[in-house]
Amino acid sequence: MSGRGYARLGQALAAAWLACLMGGRALAEESLLGPWRPAPETLVRLQVFERLRGAGMTLFGNPILLGRDIPTVHSYGLMTNRLQVSALLEHADWLEGEAQFQNVTVAGDPDRYYNPGRLPVQNGAYLREGWLKLKQSGFFLSGGRQPYADGAETPAREKHLHYLQNYQLSQRLIGTLEFSPSGRSFDGARLGHGNDAYEVSGFYLAPTCGGLNVQGMCTIDGIRLAGASLNLKETAGLGLTLGRLGVYHYQDTRPKVWVAQNRPDWTPGADISVQTLGGYLTHVAVLDGDHLDLSGFAFGQFGRWQGQDQQAWAYGLELGYEWAGVWSEPWLRVGVNSGSGDDNPLDGVHGTFFQMLPSTPIQAPFPFYNLMNAQDVFLQLLAR
Repeated sequence: MSGRGYARLGQALAAAWLACLMGGRALAEESLLGPWRPAPETLVRLQVFERLRGAGMTLFGNPILLGRDIPTVHSYGLMTNRLQVSALLEHADWLEGEAQFQNVTVAGDPDRYYNPGRLPVQNGAYLREGWLKLKQSGFFLSGGRQPYADGAETPAREKHLHYLQNYQLSQRLIGTLEFSPSGRSFDGARLGHGNDAYEVSGFYLAPTCGGLNVQGMCTIDGIRLAGASLNLKETAGLGLTLGRLGVYHYQDTRPKVWVAQNRPDWTPGADISVQTLGGYLTHVAVLDGDHLDLSGFAFGQFGRWQGQDQQAWAYGLELGYEWAGVWSEPWLRVGVNSGSGDDNPLDGVHGTFFQMLPSTPIQAPFPFYNLMNAQDVFLQLLAR
């Protein structure tokens, strides 16, 4: 093995050790500084979140193009830090709100991937969240800069359903991209009604800058999201069951945007207008103390993709079994996730599934992971 090979091996081992040490999470998760009651029916909580993350990156090696080596830095160490200070407000039973300041620092990135600037250390400080929510007789209205994760609006109470909802099903189409240095927020409003059995809601949102850019204050001009959903909660009648049916509209009117295309003669300019319809269903059954679960999701798409007809689909099916009475409570899972691609660039149809603004799946936290033109068959074991 060459000297560079040993260096890369050492870097990979160091990164693996650091990932195990940190568990992929924050060094200091969240501390509660409060609460404070300025009035009998008013509660204010202050929270501080700090996440320091290190990684050793080796991507693909130096490429060779037409027999000529292209010297590119593909091995480097990367450090990111995220600091959040939040103030959360609760007044009586009809008003909630939050203001969150965020400071993001990225260092060690040789290609300046996280910012269009050319500085070795990137830093951004901005308002990550700033919203108010009004509630009355089951109805709610929230507005401002807020998080939104499709499929996670109504958190499950049972722990198995909660895991499946948050780690396997939600944020496949719209999410806050928390694994990235900056994350993502949305400017807009949500309106809905809910009770112990269901929640029906609609939204109109515009994504903020952020994600892989440390400057996250601005709103991305030209991209708009709208949609509505019906979420079924776990009840005595349905048992440990969650369901969701949603419809989404994504529109991108930015001029001269370069997007993924299947046409060799394509030039940017036309708008993107994609509608997505689908949802998920998951159920957990208790068998002599053990837990058997079955989950599935499916989405269909239509609309226009810069001059072509959008016709695409995605689906997933998962089966799991947890032995609750065995040491470490092993939870074995098997499943398949699949998304359509496009095999004919000349038929006027764009068949590649478009995930809109998803979060990278938490169980595979890396930027190169999606449902576009892919089939992922997996076997997974969870142990406590």
